[in-house]
Amino acid sequence: MTPTSFDFIKDAWRTLRWWLPLLALLTFANALLEGATVAALLPLLATLGGDASSKPDRISRVLAESLGWFGLSPTAGTIAGLIVFLIAISAATFITQSYIASWLQARYVASWQRRMFSAFLASDYDFFSSRRTGDLVAAVTNEPWRIGLVFSQVNLVIAAVLFIFVQIVIALFIAPVVVGLLVAVGALLFATTRWWTVRAAHFGTELTKVNADLTVDTSEIVGGAKFVKATATEIRAFDRFAGSVDRLEALSFGNAFDSQIVRAIFEYSGGLLVVGLLVLGPTLLSVDVGAILVIVAIFVRLFPKITGLRQNLQIVDFHIPAFGIASTLLREAESKREVA
Repeated sequence: MTPTSFDFIKDAWRTLRWWLPLLALLTFANALLEGATVAALLPLLATLGGDASSKPDRISRVLAESLGWFGLSPTAGTIAGLIVFLIAISAATFITQSYIASWLQARYVASWQRRMFSAFLASDYDFFSSRRTGDLVAAVTNEPWRIGLVFSQVNLVIAAVLFIFVQIVIALFIAPVVVGLLVAVGALLFATTRWWTVRAAHFGTELTKVNADLTVDTSEIVGGAKFVKATATEIRAFDRFAGSVDRLEALSFGNAFDSQIVRAIFEYSGGLLVVGLLVLGPTLLSVDVGAILVIVAIFVRLFPKITGLRQNLQIVDFHIPAFGIASTLLREAESKREVA
């Protein structure tokens, strides 16, 4: 964790307080419910198979004991009803978690805008005279939005990590060897895509500068339109504006394309691994076909989360420089507070 990331977490805690643990709790509950839903597929498949001679797996035994506490037997209908119930509760938890996450993001962005504009107004004239007007406007309008995007992506990272953790724990009960293979492949892919993460941070730092330049250029050219017309310098003004737009275009394209490269690496590698599990799992890994099907079901849900996790981290690295820049500007404004 970088110093900027650590400062971001502390600042979010100072602003949102106990709402953050509540959000984390709902996120973890949703991960548990989704994991339980997938885990219940294995007992359901075993029940539908109707092979009474086969030894029940650990998840089926745990489910049977749990249902026994309520006087229920692990029939196909009972297990299917349980899965429907888990899906309904999971959906309700997800909607509640999403509502709170969206509200907290909007609240956090608004708090930054209020803090920055209040500090600007309270600072002395030297603070304003030493900076371009466009830089201050961009700081209030652009940087809090990027900070809010970091907040949303961090929330998605936490959700993905919890989901992956729960799914791996469940899969360990079914086929530990397969889980070891999945973890090894996932770690390899994360290491392979590390370069794009580093480049995203560089793009993010440059984006702040380009956004400020674009705001300044637009404000000065539009505000000085009378002078531009009087001196017939429209072409020069347009070239100045177009230069900032070109830089912004290059940064936006580079970051967007890098994200798709990372996505392709994870998704197509995941597809190859799924095929390998289905073909080679029962023979080479000595794993039951039913267990393989559940592992594949877990994997199909898991790998998009892993892909999304890498993309979320890349977006965080792209936009986290905004927090450091905004924090520095806020401290400078507060240090220049006008004496009454």
